[in-house]
Amino acid sequence: MAYPNWIDLISDAELDAQIIAAKELRAIEDATEPRAESVKFDRTPNGLVVITLKNGAFFSVPYQLIQGLEQASPEDLNDLWLDASGSSVHWENSTQTLALPDWLPESLARKYGWHN
Repeated sequence: MAYPNWIDLISDAELDAQIIAAKELRAIEDATEPRAESVKFDRTPNGLVVITLKNGAFFSVPYQLIQGLEQASPEDLNDLWLDASGSSVHWENSTQTLALPDWLPESLARKYGWHN
C-alpha cells in the first residue's frame, strides 16, 4: 500500500499548529501523569521490575504479578525498555506493556495528582 506524501496534505501553518498543540499536550501529560526515568529487572529471588520515576520516587513489582510475564525467562525479563514518554514499560520478546498510570499505587497517584 502506498502512503500519500503528507507534505501535499497539510500546509506549513497547519503542521506548525499541530506541533505546538502536541508539545502543549505533552507538557500537560508530563505534569499530570507519572513518567518513568528508568526501568530495570532486578534478579533478586522475587524477580522485581524496578521503575524509577522522574520525581525521584520508585517502586517495584514482582514480575509474576504482571500478566503475560509469569513464564518469562530472566533473559526475556531483562530485555525491557521505556517508551519515549516514560509512561509505559515494554518487553522486547513479549506483547506485554506495563502502563504506569494503571500500575502505580493509588496513594502515590493521589499524592501527586495523577489520574483518577
